[in-house]
Amino acid sequence: MLRPRVFFDTSFCIDLARGRIPTVQWAKSRKQLTKQFRYCISPLTLYELLVGFGRSKDQFFEQNKEAI
Repeated sequence: MLRPRVFFDTSFCIDLARGRIPTVQWAKSRKQLTKQFRYCISPLTLYELLVGFGRSKDQFFEQNKEAI
């Protein structure tokens, strides 16, 4: 039986990539999440991340890539 899905929004992906969510906290949360759920992003979230990526300045390339 497939586990239910948990969808992460754009803000969460960006916060995680930029280190606003502590690594230790995310590791613990991810461990618990993967036991019960499959986590993913929606097509809309992917679109929002790609648009932000495409519109960003070159100096933020690596940082924005991490969010995707």
